Amino acid sequence: MNPKKRRMWIRQGQKRRRKNVSFASISHAERLEIAKQARELYQSELFLSGVLGAKLRDQRNLAQIEGLHRVKFKEVVERLRGRFPNQRLEVLDEGAGRSDFGNQLVSKEFAGNMNVTRTDIRSWTQADREVNVIGIVEEFGKGRFHLVVSSTGGAHSSPLPEKALFQIVSVLKPGGIGVVSTPLAEAEKRLPQLAKRFNITIHQINAQGIVFTKNVGGAKGKRKRGVSRMRIRSSTAKSGRGIFAWIKTRFGR
Repeated sequence: MNPKKRRMWIRQGQKRRRKNVSFASISHAERLEIAKQARELYQSELFLSGVLGAKLRDQRNLAQIEGLHRVKFKEVVERLRGRFPNQRLEVLDEGAGRSDFGNQLVSKEFAGNMNVTRTDIRSWTQADREVNVIGIVEEFGKGRFHLVVSSTGGAHSSPLPEKALFQIVSVLKPGGIGVVSTPLAEAEKRLPQLAKRFNITIHQINAQGIVFTKNVGGAKGKRKRGVSRMRIRSSTAKSGRGIFAWIKTRFGR
């Protein structure tokens, strides 16, 4: 590889890693925004409970989510089965509320061996884990799920929509699929940039959100491993010592 191209490739990799760290890290001000969002949701819950005399119920089901995102989960599951044969499919229902989506998906004949994990930050929900969308990587780790569904969930209402999407992409396995409601769907110029940076392929964009696949390998395919600067210097130094040793032997200097 040309040394100039190698240095450029190293700088690009360093720049890309710094950008991804900026999406992964959360500042103190951003943590305050997240806490404010949680308080507002809790207060609205108490208000609706007092006025209506019953807790708010999220009635989303499988058919409604398919209609909102224009996607057929039978086709999604079959595609995942082809990519991950003989594996139990791990599904994350982020911002689940009291939705029956997870139960209905598991009960379908095409579901097979599948496990659904529900998350939400509201206390009245039937969530398995009480965690904000910004904290799902810390909660579950990277590359945990084959399918993430966040329909009008935390990614839609988060004050940090770009970081929320980054968290969802991070918990997906390479080759996994995301069905996400996000205000970024309206950002026609910004969304392609984020797709390139997050290494995802967007299949569908509509008013309700996006449907995407997390790519396998790098953003531009599998790259050849570059040679580090330390390795270059080491090889140069060795070759230099070899030349001087040959001169000393040949001419006795």
